[in-house]
Amino acid sequence: MGLNVKHNHSENNFSCRTGDTHAVISYSRKQGALSIDRVFIPSDYADGSVPEQLIRSIFRYCRNQDLKIIANHPVIVEFIENNPGFSPLLKTKTVGSKGADFLRL
Repeated sequence: MGLNVKHNHSENNFSCRTGDTHAVISYSRKQGALSIDRVFIPSDYADGSVPEQLIRSIFRYCRNQDLKIIANHPVIVEFIENNPGFSPLLKTKTVGSKGADFLRL
């Protein structure tokens, strides 16, 4: 399923809509990197292509903008483990850091 992932610069997030459901990954900018702060993926889509397509969009954006990713969220770490070709874009890896939330409904 191809998603229309949108990057909202003013709200620091990447999002997509799947039917009536909205999936969002929010970030903050820190020293030339994006730090993933929150991941909201509805449980119906958590194990499918929605998280992967959102994350791939973030990595593509970082590559194009010469930014790194701070992988302080388990979803990002799992993505990197399954897609090691993206690991050069990592700045640090601090799983479970304060403020990292993974929300499933």
